[in-house]
Order: sequence, then C-alpha cells, then structure tokens
Amino acid sequence: MNPVVTMIGPGKRPHLWWDMVDRMAKQEIAFEWIISGPHPPVREMPKNFTYIYSVLKPHQKHVLCAKAARSPLLMYWNDDWVLSRLHTTTRDATDA
Repeated sequence: MNPVVTMIGPGKRPHLWWDMVDRMAKQEIAFEWIISGPHPPVREMPKNFTYIYSVLKPHQKHVLCAKAARSPLLMYWNDDWVLSRLHTTTRDATDA
C-alpha cells in the first residue's frame, strides 16, 4: 500500500485552491488536502479535500490541520505557493 501524503495549511484564497488540487491529482502519490481559513471553497472540492473554518493565525491553522490529518506524512503548504512540477532527487552527501 502506498503512503498517503497530507498537505496542510492556512488558506484565504479559495479561488487558487482548485488549480493546486488539479495539479496534484496528476501525481502518482495518494494525498489529502486539509485547509483552514476564513473563506470556504468557491466550488465543490474532491473527496480528499477537507476545509476547516478558522480565523486563527497561520501557524495555529497549521497545527489545527495537522491534528485533523489521517497520515503522519505532512507537507506544509500555503495557498499562494505554486508547484510547477513535483519531483524527487537523491543526492549523496559527498555531492555537496
């Protein structure tokens, strides 16, 4: 079974969320989104997306989302970040 990555973070720009969810849907990893903020999504989001209403500060929203996560693998995310492509690289310590 592949691990699930939980992307958590504060969100106050719901018009940007769908683009990020759409980009991540093309990846081979399983993931869930948990966003906390003062504005709900502007359209229906996929089943792996959870919105939590909150007017807390950004760090407190990260903690709130982390506690709601089903997976221990967390990726911090802010809704104004852009992921142009996801990739993993491995590097030997001697490459530095």
